[in-house]
Amino acid sequence: DTGGWCPVGPRGPQSCQSSAELLRCESDPEYCPPLGSPSADFDLPLRAFDAGAPPRQHQTTTLTTMLPVGAAPLGAVRHAGDCPAGFRRVWGDADVVCAHGPQGRGVWQPVDSETDGLVDAVVAERVVCELDQAFGVRRTYFGGAGRLYDPDESLGQDVVPNVDQSNSDYDAARFEGFFRIHQDGDYVLGVDVVGKFLLSVAEDVVLAGRMRNAGPETFEAAPVRLLAGLHPFELQYELDPTLRDIQGTDLVPRRIRLLWRDASASTLEVVPPTTFYHTFQDLDGFPRRVDMVNDPHMCAYGSVNTTGTQDLKINDTGVIFDGSSDRRYNQDMVCRWELSTRQDIRFNLYVEEFFDIQYTPGCIADRVEVRKGADEEFEGSYCGTLRNGTAIASVVGMSKLTIKFVSDSEIEQNGFRIRYEIVDRGEPPPEALRVG
Repeated sequence: DTGGWCPVGPRGPQSCQSSAELLRCESDPEYCPPLGSPSADFDLPLRAFDAGAPPRQHQTTTLTTMLPVGAAPLGAVRHAGDCPAGFRRVWGDADVVCAHGPQGRGVWQPVDSETDGLVDAVVAERVVCELDQAFGVRRTYFGGAGRLYDPDESLGQDVVPNVDQSNSDYDAARFEGFFRIHQDGDYVLGVDVVGKFLLSVAEDVVLAGRMRNAGPETFEAAPVRLLAGLHPFELQYELDPTLRDIQGTDLVPRRIRLLWRDASASTLEVVPPTTFYHTFQDLDGFPRRVDMVNDPHMCAYGSVNTTGTQDLKINDTGVIFDGSSDRRYNQDMVCRWELSTRQDIRFNLYVEEFFDIQYTPGCIADRVEVRKGADEEFEGSYCGTLRNGTAIASVVGMSKLTIKFVSDSEIEQNGFRIRYEIVDRGEPPPEALRVG
């Protein structure tokens, strides 16, 4: 007789009636859960200003959205996608891979990130896109109706993405700016409102109205011929005082929405933020000017910098740097400096003038690494902002010290200047680095 494998039945092996089949396994198609979920909604956080700073006339509401990544099996690589037109990426990992996470669950991780054993230690961040600050509408707001043109009654001015206000703390507001028409044609403008309003384009009144009941009401203008280009507009809004007698002041929403459609379309839609320009004059913080040229005198990528750092002797000192106080360091850099000596010495490293490198937990993104000895044993990794004179590292008993600077493809800061000093081995380390 010969043996064979069979599935164990409810009464044990004696009940075997058929041969066992090979166990087949397939990857879990949702090992990594979705990284965020699709949404048409936008977050509208109010940009914070420094405490104690002088009051600013113009505050800014920043319009952001997040790009989702769907569920996927282990090892899958996904590109989160590009930000919509008129938006720019301000945070997050565009390319992610599904990897092993803690407790036997999948986790999304940035592509090419460092790992720790069999479990990936870094978690990917959702891509955050921010509306370019050239877009938006100026809003001057007032505490009560009937005060739109009394400058002493204005409570302030800010910049909002567009005119899409479902409620507000203010009874009246004046929206101003420019909207862009991309193609000559006939357009219909509309206003959805709780209260009363007056809309003008290039100083010509095109629509005015006052709601006739307690609910929101939509008003629609006759088609108007608009040429391609920028058109100045103003929309005045006030809460109708008669509504106080119907619902009570606190219960009435301060609703105002600017709508439009092509004359051939049937449905009005909210005019999107990327259509509006708030001004062509300088407001507080607008426009934000960015110098697109980073440090032109970058460190030598991919090579080992040894100029002036070989055969160092006691009392020798020098500076290693990348970036500057007015130029940010460059993307995707890997630079190395080697310090070597034939004497029995101590290497001390200090911040000289500035140290400003993108901060991440564990310095997993941009960083300065210090490695010691011929086998480049890891001493420490440094990022964030450090004050002038801060002691970074002190290494003794080694004839070689390697300083490595690494930057990724996003978020550059000013960089660093590190001063090295060579002292006798018997000298104690800088006080801030002493243990005990």
